[in-house]
Amino acid sequence: MITNALANSKTGYYVDLQSDMAAEERARATYENLMNETNDPDLLGPLSFLRQREVVHYNRFKELLDYYKKKGY
Repeated sequence: MITNALANSKTGYYVDLQSDMAAEERARATYENLMNETNDPDLLGPLSFLRQREVVHYNRFKELLDYYKKKGY
């Protein structure tokens, strides 16, 4: 029988990862919105880097979430 503590600990991983993924998406959208507001290459370069970093973070969190689901955690 699964106890509430065990069930909550398992779903906690999912909730945390989904929250992390949502935060990365919000950050990516923010950087994209800022990029749409300027043509300055001195700003676009760093903003592009930061946006891409958020994409990479999102993908890594998704890979981990998929791994946990596949393993049945």
